[in-house]
Amino acid sequence: PGNGTNMHPAEDRTLSNREAARFQSFPDTYGFIGGDGAIRKQIGNAVPPLLAQAVARRIFEVGVGRGPVVDLFAGAGGLSLGFELAGAEVAVAADNDESALKTYAFNRATEPIADPSSARTLLIGADLSSQHVREEVFAAVRQKLGTQPPSVLVGGPPCQGFSYAGFRDPTDPRSDLAVAFLDFVDALRPEA
Repeated sequence: PGNGTNMHPAEDRTLSNREAARFQSFPDTYGFIGGDGAIRKQIGNAVPPLLAQAVARRIFEVGVGRGPVVDLFAGAGGLSLGFELAGAEVAVAADNDESALKTYAFNRATEPIADPSSARTLLIGADLSSQHVREEVFAAVRQKLGTQPPSVLVGGPPCQGFSYAGFRDPTDPRSDLAVAFLDFVDALRPEA
């Protein structure tokens, strides 16, 4: 869906954004914000919520607590939605795409500044490729969670640089964001 080339199975046209969102398992009540291309990108890049829900259930089955979840590279919120459907609380979400952040905020209660006493999700707009920015995000997560580490750290770093669905360009700087995710694992020490 991200590049608008997915054909309808019975009609001579591409899929509508809503049809593509259904394929990705977003409920019809989930709104997407932005222009047509931005919405297609959000849907195409999303982790399907029902897949995320299954992953969350399995994580919880093996004994990880249902404490706060931190979602990095959150995009439109597919991973977050799946974890929420499994009963988790997403305490913090971060992404750098403006339209995706608007979509995320449109679909759930968020806050721009960490309030440890709030049940809203701290939504952070940040480019995590910079070590300095990662340090600021570490601090914001710690402010939101206090001394409690996240139960689960999830994320969907961009895969275009190494994915068969992308251009597989070994020099694509977005590929380094998988390593940035590991920096968060080291800094936050989640249960899973």
